[in-house]
Amino acid sequence: MPGARNQGSSHVNSEDVGTLSTPPSQPFLPSPVGSYWYDVPRDSWTWAPEVYAMHGLPPHVQPTTALFVELRHPDDRRAVLETLDRVLETGDAFSVVHRVVHDNGSVRDLALIGQGHPNGGGEVATIRGYFVDLTEAITLRIRTAADQAVAAAAVHRGAIEQAKGVLSLTYGLGDEEAMSLLRALSSRRNLKLNLISERLVAAARQGAGSTPALRRRIDELIESVTRPA
Repeated sequence: MPGARNQGSSHVNSEDVGTLSTPPSQPFLPSPVGSYWYDVPRDSWTWAPEVYAMHGLPPHVQPTTALFVELRHPDDRRAVLETLDRVLETGDAFSVVHRVVHDNGSVRDLALIGQGHPNGGGEVATIRGYFVDLTEAITLRIRTAADQAVAAAAVHRGAIEQAKGVLSLTYGLGDEEAMSLLRALSSRRNLKLNLISERLVAAARQGAGSTPALRRRIDELIESVTRPA
């Protein structure tokens, strides 16, 4: 696109739009959407009011391509401009997720979605589409992933502590000795510590009727783990 290559200006037009949502497993979270229109011959952009808000700009500002480029996060500019140059050549539908930086330093995550539209001669004359503000949706996903990771770590820690207790009870080991044995078993079969711990706990539950039975189950498991592959 001349605007992308020359950092000239870009244009957006208003159209009816819907909302996007996070995956069904997460709470519904509407994402602001705003349309744009880029007139290639005039190197001119038109933005819907929502797009101005996403970029932290008042609606009276004329969005030029130079301004469009300046507002992209420095690490994302190349990907955005290469995407726009490609659509100028092919007219194909596209999408690119990137960050914009406001004057106050805040950062928003946006998706730029669109498609080229040719003139009578087959050249791309306009690019039309939408900006979608994904900031809140991405923040929610990151927070959810972090919460899940913490919960999983807590479960794994619980299994490891139980496995240490099993080894201590079975072999009369101290806390550090039991942990050393766990690590050795984990390394021997290249199994994650939580997996070998879960196996030990499961074996202990199967042989929990008596101490000798417990010892036999744990002996059998350790023997199977330490047996040459």
